[in-house]
Amino acid sequence: MSSSDQVQISYLKQSAKGTIPLSPFTELVHNGGTFGAPISVERSGSIRGDAQRGQAVRTGVDPEGSVNLDFRAKVFDDLLEGFMRSSWSTAAAMSNTDIQADNAGSAFTTISGDFTTENITLGQWVYVNGFANADVNGWYKVTSIAAGTLGVNPAPPADTNTAANTITIEGSYIRNGTDEPYFAFQANYKDLTDKWRLISDCKINQMELTLAMRSILTGSFNFMGINNELKTAGSGDGTVTSAPSTDILNASDHVTGVFINGTKYDGCVSNFNMSADMGAGRRNGIGQVESCDIKLHSLAANGSMSVYLTDANWTDILQKYTDFTKISIAFGLKDADGNGFVIEFPQVALSNEPGNIPGPGEDVMLEFDYEAEPGDIGDGTLKTMQISRRIA
Repeated sequence: MSSSDQVQISYLKQSAKGTIPLSPFTELVHNGGTFGAPISVERSGSIRGDAQRGQAVRTGVDPEGSVNLDFRAKVFDDLLEGFMRSSWSTAAAMSNTDIQADNAGSAFTTISGDFTTENITLGQWVYVNGFANADVNGWYKVTSIAAGTLGVNPAPPADTNTAANTITIEGSYIRNGTDEPYFAFQANYKDLTDKWRLISDCKINQMELTLAMRSILTGSFNFMGINNELKTAGSGDGTVTSAPSTDILNASDHVTGVFINGTKYDGCVSNFNMSADMGAGRRNGIGQVESCDIKLHSLAANGSMSVYLTDANWTDILQKYTDFTKISIAFGLKDADGNGFVIEFPQVALSNEPGNIPGPGEDVMLEFDYEAEPGDIGDGTLKTMQISRRIA
């Protein structure tokens, strides 16, 4: 009998529909999920004369799967590309000893360097590191770029770098786009003899994330495919590369900030979750049991957020909810090795705050649902979602 502890799932980005490269698959660290090919069956309506129903006929096969996960840096970057229907930008990797933090100007400055040549783009988040004042190190959204001045939000909390430390500014980003890459996923039942299941010509349809107080950042990806095969060996070149070894991210040690309208929120957030999908569907046709193709639609993203009620968020959040003023939401993450992400929705509409008044001695919470919509990402283009990353 096979044990779930021995099921290895791996993936490979295909070069085209119907083509699996002769390359290694990459292990996908997971917490379980599904990996199957539901069969559609239709019963014949033939009149038999013996009080029994007609034959069961297979009319379609719909391979699909999902992987539940603990979120980590590096491990899921390819799947994020597939879900976001885009590619990671060329990473900024600036390093200079004369970079200064300018609180009043909400900027970083340099004399000998040139920010315009460092693959930095308006609207992306960059990770700044190296200042002796650790409060200055962290994530910043780029608001303007000139040779000697990088405008950012939030403003650096202090003017610093009198010690002429080496300061680094790093990061790449991905924004929801219109690409439609194909993936192959395979499951190896390692405690059985040469038993593999392959689902190919897949598109990634759904992504979920949950960030709750004193918890691991958990999530899932869902994919929909065309072909399902039972095999006796691995696909690609037959090998599987181990997943990158990075920390599991959690809400206690690894959240570097929650940002509302570009300002670091100084209140207490107890929960943030996201559910997003591309509305995938099947194109089916006569003459084949499998689908002709998988179609993707527009990105729909929504979720919920819970915060403790305070004087500050009465004005900053509750009043905006009451007035139906739309806001931006982002949260930053960084593991112990310096790998990190910022997941951002540039414009969301808050909804469904119930105004709960709990029993005696309980905290009053604001509990919002939100719907993400296209908003100015920072360079004049409208995007629903952006993920920025730093790879240490």
